[in-house]
Amino acid sequence: EPNTTSIGETIEYTINLTNYGNGTAYDVTLNDTLPENLTYQISDINDIYSDCNISAYNIANNADGSSNLIINMDEISPGTMCTFRYNVSVNTLASPGEYTNFVKVYTQCTIEDPPANPDIINVTGNVTLTVEAGINITLTKQATEIFLAPDSTVPYILNLTNTGTNAADNVTIADNIPLGLSYQISSLADINTDCNISGYNVQPTANGEILTIILNALPANSSCTLMYNVTIPGDVAMNAYTNYVNATAMKSGATANASADETIYVLKSFKIGCDMSELTATLANAADEEELAQILISESEKSGNDFDKMSGYDPGTDMTYCIFIINLENNGIASLLDILPNATINVPNANFDFTYQAQTWDVPAEYGTISDYLNGATTNIQGNRFLPDWSHVANWSNITVPGILDTGNLFDSVTMFNVNVTIDTNTENGVYINTANISYNNKTESVEGKVKVPRCWGIINGTVFDDINRNGIQDNGENGIANVDIVLTNTQTNKTYYAVTNNGGIYEIRVPCGNYTLTIDTGTVSENLNCEKIANTTPSEISTETLENTTTINFGFTCICSAISIEKTPSQAEIICEGNVTYYYNVTNTGCSNLTEINVTDDKCLNVACSKDTLAVNESIMCNCTTTINETTTNIATVTANDEDNLTLTASDSATVEVICNSNISINKTANTTQINIGESVTYFYNVTNTGNLNLANITVSDDKCSSVICPKNTLA
Repeated sequence: EPNTTSIGETIEYTINLTNYGNGTAYDVTLNDTLPENLTYQISDINDIYSDCNISAYNIANNADGSSNLIINMDEISPGTMCTFRYNVSVNTLASPGEYTNFVKVYTQCTIEDPPANPDIINVTGNVTLTVEAGINITLTKQATEIFLAPDSTVPYILNLTNTGTNAADNVTIADNIPLGLSYQISSLADINTDCNISGYNVQPTANGEILTIILNALPANSSCTLMYNVTIPGDVAMNAYTNYVNATAMKSGATANASADETIYVLKSFKIGCDMSELTATLANAADEEELAQILISESEKSGNDFDKMSGYDPGTDMTYCIFIINLENNGIASLLDILPNATINVPNANFDFTYQAQTWDVPAEYGTISDYLNGATTNIQGNRFLPDWSHVANWSNITVPGILDTGNLFDSVTMFNVNVTIDTNTENGVYINTANISYNNKTESVEGKVKVPRCWGIINGTVFDDINRNGIQDNGENGIANVDIVLTNTQTNKTYYAVTNNGGIYEIRVPCGNYTLTIDTGTVSENLNCEKIANTTPSEISTETLENTTTINFGFTCICSAISIEKTPSQAEIICEGNVTYYYNVTNTGCSNLTEINVTDDKCLNVACSKDTLAVNESIMCNCTTTINETTTNIATVTANDEDNLTLTASDSATVEVICNSNISINKTANTTQINIGESVTYFYNVTNTGNLNLANITVSDDKCSSVICPKNTLA
């Protein structure tokens, strides 16, 4: 009880089980089934009169989300009522509606003691619980004005209502203020003083600001109305700005959410190159103020910095500027000053070859009237006086506009004024800025109209990359080459344009439509690849045609890493006087390219022999050459080969073989005594040694005081 509750609340169930018979009920089992999203609080089961003789109970959860409370009782005596209670909570995932749970009782009954021949008895019961939302919130948001000028403030009104049956706690409102707009500090106000504001804060985000408002509570069937201001700065872009606001409230674990949004339109005067007839038809089809605002915003994008949205015209053609005066503040307009291009974008030293279509004392009608959008009516400017010849007065015009031209809704606040201009045939390619100054009674407004010359432009872009595998395609791991200069030449006009790759090797340039030749400065490629030799894996000069689209051309280069080495080794480092020496030449492909036409030469040895004349990467061959030398010799071996890019590689090495040719002999003379008497004899001994490196022959020994020196042989090794 009661039979009505709310999401997140707890309700008490009471079960009365009475034995109306005259026998005892044995082994009583009660099985209570709860629907999904209702939960037993098992610890709350209470045997009110202690007559239920509960022996056990448990809860079984079912696959369909329902659950069963099973209570076992030993017996219930005749005439006894068993009453027990337990609590059930309504989960926060529950939906409002009716929830019915069914209870069944199974027992055996007999009047004999001890029990014998029992009867099996089953009884059922049910109860329906109505679950209400408890808290249910709705949210609305409204701006007091939806068409606003820059440098203004817009009040927003939020209304949060709790239509539920319970008071809402922990109420949070989060308003996402778009980028470019900002919350006006201290402007938050509780209009009906029922909001119980406990605090608020403003946090900047990448998309603007979030204004978070916290309420203590929101009673059931009550509303809270808040108001706060949002500031529109003077430099904000002309656009539609949508605020999205979300509200969250909680009660006993249940959560309620609501959201709302409101769009405002920030509008200001602008100037564009236009097609007068097409634009007039577009404006005439606006069904309401908001559609008109969307058209104005879309058209104003032609005056922005988005090159693709600018109006384009070819040299030697006529064009029309449309000046939109959007006067939301009902200021009196004093004058309009229009100035033909006085600045350019990316056109150094350009000539401003734009001239008004006017002759002395003969001014077209559009210079003498302002056309009001709402009803097509015209207002004379400066009465019927003649206007000066604008094409000969420094290319500017000054038109006095009397009074307030616009009042009421947005249709009445928009005035369009058009100016016809001729673009000279010699006008250079680029973006031209045309300024119009609007003077009001209390302020001035300057608007810029940008047009591009010529009409058709295209984009050429691509990547200059290190093509490591030389397949002409930029694969994973092949980085772009930064700071590479690219020259684009229009083959029809012979004009040149320049692009430089960024850190990722990417270039992009916008050029007038036509035929172009793109040439890569290979010097900047080599410099930024940090290698002496490079090879292009795609053509380094390409011709293409660009239209009003994007043409992508990639260029592949890589360092030439082919290399060869030679190591020369003689069979012996020394030779005695004269002999044969064999030189060995170890030739290795140390680069990244297969090599062909390998040839080894030696300046002191003819006919170097190699087993083959090709080498794969990291492969080696041993060549040799044998020659006779008779003097110390240093000779140089040179190897040449061609790589896969048909570049000739070369390497060299030298070796020295020393020829030693040294003959020498020594003699050591001794006597058998150092003193004798006169007439006695002495014997001399001569030790002859070959101290050179050659064999000696015809050895003779002589003594000036002793003739006939005897030696055992006349040769010495």
